[in-house]
Amino acid sequence: MHEYLFDVKLFAAIRVKAKTEAEARELIKSCIDANTANLGAWPNGDPIICEVSLDEPDNDELIEIDGEDPLLLDSEGDNPFHPESPEGRAYGDGRMNEDGSLIG
Repeated sequence: MHEYLFDVKLFAAIRVKAKTEAEARELIKSCIDANTANLGAWPNGDPIICEVSLDEPDNDELIEIDGEDPLLLDSEGDNPFHPESPEGRAYGDGRMNEDGSLIG
């Protein structure tokens, strides 16, 4: 039996706890790049182990901060459209009609 090595591109969403976005990005670079990861098991039970490298870590897309879309956060890190915020209650649930007006 032969062993084959493939260079496979994978996409991952990684949650990092840090004080700032810069600190979170640095943690990803320092702890993940050039490391190994376990992706589960082959049908025979052997572990699926891979080597991990980061493609362009400075260009990784930030998609959430504390579960919120970063594009909706103000300079204080608050989401004024969140239904639990005082401003959000005034705007309903933040969803929009086709014409761009807020529902609620």
